[in-house]
Amino acid sequence: MYISKTKTMMNGRKDTEEEQLVEKNKKIENTTEFVNLGSLLTEENDGSKEIQRRIARATRAMEQFRKIWRSKSISTGTKMNIIKAMVMSVAMYASETWTLKKQDSDRLLTFEIMCYWRILRIRWE
Repeated sequence: MYISKTKTMMNGRKDTEEEQLVEKNKKIENTTEFVNLGSLLTEENDGSKEIQRRIARATRAMEQFRKIWRSKSISTGTKMNIIKAMVMSVAMYASETWTLKKQDSDRLLTFEIMCYWRILRIRWE
């Protein structure tokens, strides 16, 4: 075990400072959140931060296809397939582990609608 790279996190408790593990006379740092296998884990088990993070990453993925969205020679059906395969897969990565709230669900729906507006060239105004 690499003590310098190891961190601990206690879920559901705020008083983690007073409980700290010691190994080989070195204290192991406590943390409130960390990324494991691409997913953000927090001590409150709140998925809102992870959902915001996923939407931000999916927005960047959406921007990478800007030329395709503007192209008139590519059909809307093909663009929809690209969104499902390349954008929504980024947004929904590890979604089976999320504790979904109404606000988070609304954010995801808003993002999905924004993607469809983009390929259909519907303006926000």
